[in-house]
Amino acid sequence: MVIQVSDHAERVDIISAMPVGKRIFLALLSLIPLLAPYELLWRVQWHDYWNPVFLLFALVSAGAIAVSGLFLFAALAGLSSQMTFNALRSTFTYSERAPIVPQRTQVLPLSLIESIHIRTQEWSDGSPSYSLRVTMFNGAVFDSGSSESRQEIEQAKVQVEALLNRTGNF
Repeated sequence: MVIQVSDHAERVDIISAMPVGKRIFLALLSLIPLLAPYELLWRVQWHDYWNPVFLLFALVSAGAIAVSGLFLFAALAGLSSQMTFNALRSTFTYSERAPIVPQRTQVLPLSLIESIHIRTQEWSDGSPSYSLRVTMFNGAVFDSGSSESRQEIEQAKVQVEALLNRTGNF
């Protein structure tokens, strides 16, 4: 996921967008597992469906279709989010959107922000990922998209805290 931070005089935007190229790549990747049902079931032209080999191939094909569906779902439902800290309006806006998910937007007063910190997600393999977490006094929690660069998230946190300190909301 790509994290973009834009800092204006009275506003900080943190945009976490899933790149279109990644969506297209995942959609194309979803086509590869479909080769299994084609090769194992369609091309062979089975006449005896109660054959144990056919049943095994049908099971393998069902798994391949499920994997293909997961890749396609990731391409279509991968969320992009945006956090906006607006000092002029004294609001925090959080939006999420994806091609098959309707956009959801929440607008809350900056005075409801309880804390801003960096959330670390450890993985069993590979390096950890980091995101900016905004916790509100009403219990709501908002996370930015994740990044492999802690420095990138720390810089975003510094910019947000500077804006909030200038406005007296933190």
